[in-house]
Amino acid sequence: MARDDTVPLTRADAIAHCDQAGEYLRAAEHSLEIGDLNAATGTAIDAGINAADAVAGINLGRRWKGAHEQASRFVSGAGVDGRDVAKELRRLLPLKTQSQYSAARVSLTKATSSVDAARRAVAIARRVVSRAHPR
Repeated sequence: MARDDTVPLTRADAIAHCDQAGEYLRAAEHSLEIGDLNAATGTAIDAGINAADAVAGINLGRRWKGAHEQASRFVSGAGVDGRDVAKELRRLLPLKTQSQYSAARVSLTKATSSVDAARRAVAIARRVVSRAHPR
């Protein structure tokens, strides 16, 4: 992984990514409730990506900007929390193309599991941020 595939992140930036992850998660949960399955999945993926950025930002001082397929490998280097959030990213990212760029509808099962993975990822990010920056 090349260093140009990452960008520096301040603690304030990492906290902002954690807040955005929560915002995307709320949107994903709402979309799931009303049956907008592609939107639920797509915003769950965005929640997971922002959660990973928050964890990497706090623990590594950088976030991934390269190809999405390699993001989980990068964030897994951010300690135990990084490995945990990487596991959720590996669940989410394979659905990015279908949910955001394809005409194919995401199934209820996939949408539900995506929102669940996003919940776990956001919980990890919130835990990391609260340890590093108690409010």
